[in-house]
Amino acid sequence: DGDAAAALVEAEEGGEREFLYGYVFCRQRQDNSLRRGGEQRAVVVLSRLPYTSVMRPLCQIAGPLFFSYGLEALIQVYSDICSWPDPRSGVLLQLPVGGLNTISATLPPPPVMPPPADVPEGLDVIASEALGLSGPDNEEGFAGEGG
Repeated sequence: DGDAAAALVEAEEGGEREFLYGYVFCRQRQDNSLRRGGEQRAVVVLSRLPYTSVMRPLCQIAGPLFFSYGLEALIQVYSDICSWPDPRSGVLLQLPVGGLNTISATLPPPPVMPPPADVPEGLDVIASEALGLSGPDNEEGFAGEGG
């Protein structure tokens, strides 16, 4: 029904090579009424840092929530992520996601991790617009947004 996998995407910005780590939850559904007899849809989580111990479970939670409850579930997941503490290596993190789920993860020590990248200005705006939380129809943004 679903599957999570990790991938690495290379991008160039301003002459510097950047990498995005992608985690995918796929759902295939057979439906003979559709032209090809079924459909495949996916939820993708992207990160600039290799936090596999957090992002893979996040994708495995967010994917089924989206397919069961729609966009509102992704809005809740986004709100939960906005409330997470700053990443710290070597500490067991308990990260709430999706209302009833908690991701327990320990991030790798700094020598294993790349240096922190600055979050591009407007990244929250882009995420909010993608989820329909801001824009012409909703100028205030997401009411539950913290920080």
